[in-house]
Amino acid sequence: MLVVQLAENIQREDLHPLEEGQHYQAMRDAGITLEDIAHTARVGEQRVRQRLQLLQLHPDAQQAFMEGRLTLGLAHQVARLPTHQQ
Repeated sequence: MLVVQLAENIQREDLHPLEEGQHYQAMRDAGITLEDIAHTARVGEQRVRQRLQLLQLHPDAQQAFMEGRLTLGLAHQVARLPTHQQ
């Protein structure tokens, strides 16, 4: 049931990339593979990995991203840095 609900939420057009990553993480926590997540969400595995990477953002950076103060590209670059450097 959780998987179905998450899959439906992922299909929303207004879903922020960080929220998308949170849904993918919930699916991972439920034991679903990246391949199966990508298939369920109808996206590539690379997109799933990228959205999951956004969860590595420091909470302040996550908030800035959600508020539109960070672009998706910049958010990905920042997420690659150790938390103390973000």
